[in-house]
Amino acid sequence: MSFMVLRCPPKTGQGLKCILSLPYLKRRYGIMLGMRKTYDAAFKAKVALEAVKGEKTITQIASDFGVHPNQIRQWRAHLLEVLPEM
Repeated sequence: MSFMVLRCPPKTGQGLKCILSLPYLKRRYGIMLGMRKTYDAAFKAKVALEAVKGEKTITQIASDFGVHPNQIRQWRAHLLEVLPEM
């Protein structure tokens, strides 16, 4: 696990330094490391088709596939937009 050493405010009682874990910094300050997650077309189609079926809610699908619900809505809208052309 990565750590960052920062000066702490005097009222924390930890002296001049405190150690903050990387997950804490990500949550607190929005520090993003690395690249964005990418999904292949087959995965997008599978998730979008599941959303179009309507058997599960968007939230359930998002939980099952580990994708944000807004992303699923975008993929579903794109599928419904492109589907009549096929």
